[in-house]
Amino acid sequence: MDFFYYPLGFALLLGIVVTIHEFGHFAAARSVGVHVVRFSVGFGKPLLGFKDRYGTYFALAIIPLGGYVKLLGEETGESETHTRRLCEKYPKSFSDLTNWERILIAVSGPGANFILSILIFACISFIGAYEPVPLFKANSQSAFLSGKLGDRIHQVNRVDETETKTWSDVQISLADRLGDTGVIRFAIQDLESNSPIDLELPIVDWHEDATDPDLLKSLGVDPGIFPVIGEISEGSPAFGGGLREGDVIVSFSEEPVDYWADLVERIEGAPNSTVDIELLRDGRELDYRVKIGVRETTSGTTVGFLGIGPRVEFIKSSLLE
Repeated sequence: MDFFYYPLGFALLLGIVVTIHEFGHFAAARSVGVHVVRFSVGFGKPLLGFKDRYGTYFALAIIPLGGYVKLLGEETGESETHTRRLCEKYPKSFSDLTNWERILIAVSGPGANFILSILIFACISFIGAYEPVPLFKANSQSAFLSGKLGDRIHQVNRVDETETKTWSDVQISLADRLGDTGVIRFAIQDLESNSPIDLELPIVDWHEDATDPDLLKSLGVDPGIFPVIGEISEGSPAFGGGLREGDVIVSFSEEPVDYWADLVERIEGAPNSTVDIELLRDGRELDYRVKIGVRETTSGTTVGFLGIGPRVEFIKSSLLE
């Protein structure tokens, strides 16, 4: 079914973007009194269409790969007399426009898409979304950081004086230190031993002249979605098997697990199986034997189900923010 969903989704998205773009041209043209002959979403033969009281024909065409707004007088030799009589409210043609009016009409299409993008991101922030919490391992090539932390999973709780719930918070806090000399202070949590760590990373003229620096990599931080349980569904196999939020999965059926994606792949590949799960909880190594459940995907295939989710944070902004 994905073969149909993706093209339809792309056509719908493109149609929205094109409609908003052309509406920008259309609204600007009417604002300066120009008669719009045609407003088309798509090219080619119209599938649907109607004419409004001002004589503009609105069409949905068969080829959904763009659109256009046709103004009176844009084509050389076009007869305008009859149309001008029909549309007294918008009597101007393209040839009557000043240069500034033509510029206004031209930039209003991209301007409408720019406003659309702002509104979409604002709505996403207002509604809220789940974002991965800032989990990382020290890069082995960073002698300073790997020497301090080893190859363990950590979470960034604070950068300098700023609480960090997501990687966006971390990046913004680090960006404030560009060009500085001194130390960046981190409050982090060792999730494998559940112990707090205060860390200071020295910097000198930090990325002062860089145009697009990789702030995390330069500090020796390798972010990732690691096998740390952030949520357990009540009544799920994980809940009944004794797993708890905050557990760090070390191995699944005696195979090491490094990332959350690895864990998901192995769970889904073991429906109705009883497996051994090794984990760390508050620094203690624990072993559990859990019966993997079964669920059916949208495509009708059967996969394993444990009922756990990664550690994420629900981020929601106020309207003012």
